[in-house]
Amino acid sequence: MKSALMETKQQKPDTQKSESSQITEVTQNQFIKLDFSLENANAILEKFANAIKDSRPRMYNSLIGKTFELISEYSFELSFANQSQADDFTSEILNHLQGLLRRDLSNTEITIQTKISKEETQNFIYTAEDKFRNMASKNPTLIKLKQRFGLDFE
Repeated sequence: MKSALMETKQQKPDTQKSESSQITEVTQNQFIKLDFSLENANAILEKFANAIKDSRPRMYNSLIGKTFELISEYSFELSFANQSQADDFTSEILNHLQGLLRRDLSNTEITIQTKISKEETQNFIYTAEDKFRNMASKNPTLIKLKQRFGLDFE
């Protein structure tokens, strides 16, 4: 009798394991590719940014106001101001946000890529020499006048 009970106990976990492995195999092999709009993806990005506002304020500041660019059928691109922001996003946020987009947009093929935007920074004029160089770049005759009259910066 003990042996019969032991056999039934041993059989139950095996059937449970096989059923759960079958379910896992089915869910892993199903790829969902529903159509979505860029507006929906950007709304999810904004919602995500607001959700991390208190826990990760720097990443919130990096993400707020940003929008995805669609670079292929299922790939988004997100631009950052510098490499540090892109690295932080990739290490801390990318997988979570990508999973959220895949779930909410019902599309398992979605990927996110990062890009560093090359925005020109404005050079500020601080010294008298900087001011002169700026004016001379607009009007080269100022260099001749400086040389002719022996002018110097003080």
